[in-house]
Amino acid sequence: MIKILFFASLKERLAVNSLDFSASEPLTVADLIVALAEQQNATWRDILGEQDILVAVNQTIVPREFVVSPGNEVAFFPPVTGG
Repeated sequence: MIKILFFASLKERLAVNSLDFSASEPLTVADLIVALAEQQNATWRDILGEQDILVAVNQTIVPREFVVSPGNEVAFFPPVTGG
């Protein structure tokens, strides 16, 4: 199982705070996005596929090619600004 979290505007756009994704083997973040879109709908692929969406695995920012394993926590969030 992979715990998936959505923050800020993403949780509003997708209408979900978190979900558990059943995975029996490792997959890349990009593959996870495709699998979520197949499980939910194409809107998920469009939203999570946006280039400026940040992804963290176990609280570390990672690229889309990063391999996620069962037991990991994946968080999706929009870019943040400081000031």
